[in-house]
Amino acid sequence: MRPLTLSGKLRLLVAGATALISTIVFQTTSIFINMATDSAVQRDVTATNGVLGSLLKSRFDSLKAQSLTLARLPAIKSLLQSTNATELP
Repeated sequence: MRPLTLSGKLRLLVAGATALISTIVFQTTSIFINMATDSAVQRDVTATNGVLGSLLKSRFDSLKAQSLTLARLPAIKSLLQSTNATELP
């Protein structure tokens, strides 16, 4: 194997430096993309949590109102207030 000339050494140095800089740029870009993705996912999870919480509260309030309406019906009141199980219709 013959020794490298000065121009060959310079080309090798430039190629190595270019490869190193490219690797650093790609790694940095990858890190920033991962951070942005994590942030976007966190925002989406928070928004979904708010929507589901609101939906759950709405359903709970609706079920509570229906239950109270049903409990206030005269037939249900009399059924609940009867003391003897034989009095049930």
